[in-house]
Amino acid sequence: MSAPCSLEHCHTNLFALQSLNDMKWKCFRRALNYRLEPNHYKDPVLIQYWNVLRTDTLCAWRRVLTDDGQKTEKELWLFGINEDLPSELPNLRPMHQANGSWSENALSYDCRSMLFKALHNMIEKYLLSKGFARLNK
Repeated sequence: MSAPCSLEHCHTNLFALQSLNDMKWKCFRRALNYRLEPNHYKDPVLIQYWNVLRTDTLCAWRRVLTDDGQKTEKELWLFGINEDLPSELPNLRPMHQANGSWSENALSYDCRSMLFKALHNMIEKYLLSKGFARLNK
């Protein structure tokens, strides 16, 4: 039986494609004063995810446990190289402990995982726009 897969077992030539010294990232969660409707089509994280994806910004979202560990919440991660990322988004609050740049601090495992997911999202978006069909996840 094989061991579980993690990013440490993945290899890529991403680092040869671009100098990552100028990479920046930001993480956002739903604003504390925003009342979340049962209808997830009005979820501010998902709305902003689709908005930034349309602008070809590297982005990904995920579910995380809240600070009290009782509920889950969504996070939106944005990545950029040689560009400024927005400091605020409508109905979202920045998570200051999950913001940074490559030159300031190395990528944490969470940040690398979200970058990998954002790259996957961008590749998938491009392939779908060229007529490729999605077979599965």
